[in-house]
Amino acid sequence: MERVAQLAVACLAFDPVYAQAAWDEWRALDEARQRELQRFADRAGLTLHLWRVATAAGVSSRLANSAAYEERLRKNAARLQKRKAETAELLALFAGAGLRAAVLKGLTLAPEFVPTA
Repeated sequence: MERVAQLAVACLAFDPVYAQAAWDEWRALDEARQRELQRFADRAGLTLHLWRVATAAGVSSRLANSAAYEERLRKNAARLQKRKAETAELLALFAGAGLRAAVLKGLTLAPEFVPTA
């Protein structure tokens, strides 16, 4: 399990050469190990970030479970859109009552919220 965790983190490295080597290693894993990596990413809250980086690196279609990742991304986009609409509605209610408000949590799992890990 430790190597799977290291590999997931390495895929998010700022050094593109190091990250590419990690993606190559991920692609070489058998499907069971790739699923183990996915389970680790889920527990660590890294799944959407990993998929965004995999897509940008051009390796997403070559990973086991690519359809499952795409479905997760689609579901997250729908949840995020709903959350953004609800947040806008609440902020409008606060503004209408003359209150200032700040959103502190809730949108951090948007893939574009943080440009890099």
